Amino acid sequence: MICLDTNAVIAAVNQRKPSVRRRLEQALVDRVTVGIPTVVLYEMWYGIRKSMRPQANTEVLGKQLAPANCEFESFRAHHFESA
Repeated sequence: MICLDTNAVIAAVNQRKPSVRRRLEQALVDRVTVGIPTVVLYEMWYGIRKSMRPQANTEVLGKQLAPANCEFESFRAHHFESA
């Protein structure tokens, strides 16, 4: 599984960093599950709502995530418990 942070999602969606996009596309070809934490989704939707082009950005995000083998990981406090 690959777990994407907000910067990786933005880089893949807007294609400003082609290397990130290529790595993600290859992972999808290899049928690797892509994890996107719910916190990242919240940040993405927050940014879209505040953008100058919310409808266009919603469509781009939807088109990029729809074909992906994505799992949306919930934010759980126990991830931060010390051993």
